[in-house]
Amino acid sequence: MKCEKCGHENEASSLFCQSCGNPIRSLEKWETRETVVPEKTESLVPANKTVHKGIIIVIAAVVGVLIIAGSVFGFLNFQKFNAINSGLKNGEALLAAQNYTEALVAFDGVLKLDPNNAEAMLGKAQAYSGADNYKMANTFFEETLLKEKNNEKLKAIFEAYIASEVKAGVSETDLFALLDRATEVTGDSKYADQKSDYAVKSPSFNLNSGTYQGEQSLEIIKGDQNDRVFYTTDGSPPTVSSVEYTEPITLTKGEKTIKAIEINSGGFFSKVIEGKYIINDIPTATGATESGGVTATGRDYTNFGLVASSTLPDMAGISYYVGNVMDGSNNTAWVEGVSGDGVGEYVQFVYNGTSSLTIHGVAIKTGYVKTATSFAENGSVRGMVMYVNTSPVANMILERIRDEQVVSISPVTINPGDSVVLVIDSVVPGPADGEHDTAITEIRLF
Repeated sequence: MKCEKCGHENEASSLFCQSCGNPIRSLEKWETRETVVPEKTESLVPANKTVHKGIIIVIAAVVGVLIIAGSVFGFLNFQKFNAINSGLKNGEALLAAQNYTEALVAFDGVLKLDPNNAEAMLGKAQAYSGADNYKMANTFFEETLLKEKNNEKLKAIFEAYIASEVKAGVSETDLFALLDRATEVTGDSKYADQKSDYAVKSPSFNLNSGTYQGEQSLEIIKGDQNDRVFYTTDGSPPTVSSVEYTEPITLTKGEKTIKAIEINSGGFFSKVIEGKYIINDIPTATGATESGGVTATGRDYTNFGLVASSTLPDMAGISYYVGNVMDGSNNTAWVEGVSGDGVGEYVQFVYNGTSSLTIHGVAIKTGYVKTATSFAENGSVRGMVMYVNTSPVANMILERIRDEQVVSISPVTINPGDSVVLVIDSVVPGPADGEHDTAITEIRLF
């Protein structure tokens, strides 16, 4: 017999569609035969025997009706049971075939026959999840959890729920809350133990968000070197379809919003990190001049003596002497030698010239810029105060970048014997700066 709703061909005796559960046969068609009562005739049996015989007939009729009704009821329940099982099997097969729309129809048919069927509710949740309708999926996952009481089946529901949330890319906070809930409801600690599988370290940028002068090289540092990193440069959310990070990103003049995400071998994502950068042109530096018209090149420190408040001792044959800040090389640097971040440490330039000198600004490479690794393993100067002798003349804010930063100041004149002192006011620790050492690679007065 064909179902009028879905067209499925059912057995002739079926009352419900074995595919969708729709009723296909009405009980009204089960006609009953009219009972023929013979005409009353005068009986030769005594009256009392006739009465007893009538009672027996009535009882037999009632029993017969009950037997028939019970048989019909049992037959209907059998048909309903078969239709439910058939609908569930059909729905599961459609789920496996990723035919989520038809799977929803099949599970809906089961729920018409049994509105509290937890298996059908779970099937609908999984079908909605497969179709990326996570809001509806969550609704049916929650309904299923309310209906189901069997602990093993609750575990299966939570596992499907967790897989759906991972697929949906929910936040680590929401996912961990679901894992904790699964542990509490089922009493199985394996869910809480899974947190380490889903937790992915976030990557980081070598440059803080901010405004920079001149072209910059932005590096994305992985939280775990075995992971992969994907990024966007237009501010859109990164996915596995975005550009994979393999080399530094060049930031040119203008504004850029960089977003990046890290993914581990299990396919789980970190939190998205974001950096906003404004790149301006490098200002043109005007040369400082001594009276008499002699130009100070900014790298000729013949008339200056250098003093540092502290210096890190030589290590593995590498010198961190203060004279490194005036040698014009990116391969050397001065590193302060006190414990902590080096706030309050300074470099002092003692002017030994024979005439006055006007200074217009400072060009500085902060941090140990030799390599990305050396830069990451040392802190850089964030805030610096410039003094002439004991009088402050400028406050400078520097970015954590490996390029030279030019800071213009109101012109200040120094005389023979005066000192220009650059004092570290604040620092930015390097991402891998376990020793909290702050370095300066080059300083140029102009």
